[in-house]
Amino acid sequence: MSRHTNRWSVNSIQCQLVDEYSGQHYVECDNCETEPAQFYCLTCQGHLCEECKETHVTRRLTQGHEVILLSEYIKNPSVGHDVKGKVPCACDIKRDLREERERINKVLIPSLEKIRDEEYERKESLCGKVNNMIEEFENHCENLIDRLTRIKEKTANRLERKQEEISDAIDNTIDKIDSKIGKLERRSSKIDDALDWASEDLSEDLCKRVDESKLFPKLPIVDIKEFSPGSLEKKSLQAVVGELPVINLQ
Repeated sequence: MSRHTNRWSVNSIQCQLVDEYSGQHYVECDNCETEPAQFYCLTCQGHLCEECKETHVTRRLTQGHEVILLSEYIKNPSVGHDVKGKVPCACDIKRDLREERERINKVLIPSLEKIRDEEYERKESLCGKVNNMIEEFENHCENLIDRLTRIKEKTANRLERKQEEISDAIDNTIDKIDSKIGKLERRSSKIDDALDWASEDLSEDLCKRVDESKLFPKLPIVDIKEFSPGSLEKKSLQAVVGELPVINLQ
């Protein structure tokens, strides 16, 4: 087990080290975050251990900083009030980076993951809705096709039955006409024979003229109503098919 445990300070956002055996508190070095701080930088207001202090005062960017013993600063915190405003240094940058890392891991990434998961759900919901729309539209079109097919078959069968009925009527009329033509031809032949006879004694039936009022049969009247196709324009079809489903990306 490690000799030290970490505890965060609320006011300074600095980590203190507690010795499990002595109970003594140590301020953690703001730079390495592992060793106890022994020095305090009045310029950047950061706690430094022995090793980090040596590095701090020798770096080009921080070699002009005023560094004192942490114990002196604790005895007299006002000692740093005369130091001109705090300037950015490695300690500040690392502190900011730690805060940024915490915000990335605890706020930004979870927020984006939540949006991503919501988009996955929205995508699945969209796929379900589109599939339902397609199925509903296909069923409606199939119902229309079935209905049109029934209308087509019913109309064709009715027309065929009427055609046979009218054809039978016409055939019957033709038979009657052929029968009357046959009778007229036979009478014409009898008239020829009678005219060739020398005798003037004619049979009674030859003396009766053909009744022309009964000669011509009553012809069947056929009333035909031609097929008038409906409009196949978009508006006409829309009235039957309905409002077409649409999906757009905005």
